[in-house]
Amino acid sequence: SALGRHTSPSRATAFTPHDSTGLDDGTSAAASSSESSSSRITDAPDGLQSETSMHGLVRAWEHGLSADGDVEWASRLVQLRQYIAAHGDSSAGFRDGDDPQLGRWAAKQRSDARRGDCGFGLETCEQRRQELEAAGFEFEEDEAEWVRWFASLKAFQQGSGHCSPWALAQGVDLRLINWCSVQRIARRSRVLRDSRIQRLDTLGFDWEGADPLS
Repeated sequence: SALGRHTSPSRATAFTPHDSTGLDDGTSAAASSSESSSSRITDAPDGLQSETSMHGLVRAWEHGLSADGDVEWASRLVQLRQYIAAHGDSSAGFRDGDDPQLGRWAAKQRSDARRGDCGFGLETCEQRRQELEAAGFEFEEDEAEWVRWFASLKAFQQGSGHCSPWALAQGVDLRLINWCSVQRIARRSRVLRDSRIQRLDTLGFDWEGADPLS
């Protein structure tokens, strides 16, 4: 990962139970898409339902969330779609100014996918994964962060006409300069993915540029 990276949303501080979720106004409309999974839990035997609900809460608390049940999850999905529409990617939590709760929620979805456990049963977990895939969610944390910096480089290239940010240029994020240096070093070390090399090539990336990290 690039130097100067944001702290990963998955390392958020533990949730305090009286905290609020700050869900947006899309909750009511989005919740209807999750009624089927809600009914599956409701129809479960009381003991199993209680155990599943508690497990789901614990999984949410591990990521600094108050809850991640059907209503909360559906509302966050609406918020994620809005984020993707605004930024062109699903890298919530890796940009300055991102909603920290959305970043933590996104980190939990990646963790849930890796573990195969969202806290609400296999059927609900699979349904959630399918909805996230349909929305264009990036499940790999490292790739989500890389895409965030690629987008910053693309914006710089479009504004400046070249792809070589340097320290004395006005308004250049030093973290972006370091990130570019890391890409060059990674390619020379033959550890940079071909797909990333190709994407950088489309911008006219300067592979021979000066590296402050070298």
